[in-house]
Amino acid sequence: GAVTTGLFNDLTLSRSFGDDALFLLDKVNMKASTPPTVWMTYFLGKAWTLPPSACIEPLRKAFHVGLSTDQSDHTSWSAIISSYYCFASGKPLDRLDDDLNKECKRSKSAGLRVQNVVCTVFRRMVLGLTSKDKDVLPVPVLTQ
Repeated sequence: GAVTTGLFNDLTLSRSFGDDALFLLDKVNMKASTPPTVWMTYFLGKAWTLPPSACIEPLRKAFHVGLSTDQSDHTSWSAIISSYYCFASGKPLDRLDDDLNKECKRSKSAGLRVQNVVCTVFRRMVLGLTSKDKDVLPVPVLTQ
């Protein structure tokens, strides 16, 4: 999906590849592959042809499957991307901040540095939009 979107600018083909990936995932019943397949499909392919609100529920389901299969890294991406689509769909900022706060803590405790940075930056933006003190939430620094 990402290749057809990025290289060929073919959003319809990208969505079709995403649909095929989800179909195959359902047919082979590989629960552990659900989180990465779903977040990549909805973030890199289907999101360009669907309203943001249509992407939220599949990502939430992938998040819960990820929690039950110990897929911390992909579970975190599902939560962060779902939060982004909730933002784009008009979810109240205070509720969005609560969700992001939980995910930032979860990703940090799981040792997911990249996801924690992305989540924290997104949360800072939300806090800035709500006029909350921006200095209370330092952004973690990635080092090699």
